[in-house]
Amino acid sequence: MNINAAAAKQMLSFAALNKNELGKLLMSLDPEDPASGKLSVTEPLANSLVAELTGIGSPDPNRSTLPIEELSLQFQDGLVLVHVRTSAEKKISFLPLHPSFTLKFRIQQIHFNHRKHKIMFTSENGFALRSILNAAASRTEALSLEDDRIVFDLDRTLAAGKIPPWLSLVFLSCKDGRLDLAYQIKE
Repeated sequence: MNINAAAAKQMLSFAALNKNELGKLLMSLDPEDPASGKLSVTEPLANSLVAELTGIGSPDPNRSTLPIEELSLQFQDGLVLVHVRTSAEKKISFLPLHPSFTLKFRIQQIHFNHRKHKIMFTSENGFALRSILNAAASRTEALSLEDDRIVFDLDRTLAAGKIPPWLSLVFLSCKDGRLDLAYQIKE
């Protein structure tokens, strides 16, 4: 791969700005064949990135627009399980009565290229989830409902403008505590 000076400068700038996350991502490359183009995002790494992108769990109450105290992801059998804990003190009308619950999603597609950064899901939770998502979507521009799919737009989170245009990702699988992706670096 030939990389021109401008692309190399952009890559190094991205690496410097994101050195903590980049180190974690480098650990998820296949050690047997790091040039294979495969990346495995572990649950701890995904949870760290979600917390950073959403501000959920931050001591700064202005970082997140969602009324959620804790959010964690789990990858198993093709599903992304989202464990949510809300404040027991705050009554949130659109959430289930119990302050802790799990939502099940199946990744349909990932658009992650120089133009857009979106993850499309379907839900395994049915009608109850639709009302939760409608209410959540009204509180954040990052979440929307399109036909029978849920769309999470990373360009409408704290990640906006921080994702390098030279990185493309393709969804491979979601199982055994890992989200497996194929990556490609383009000039």
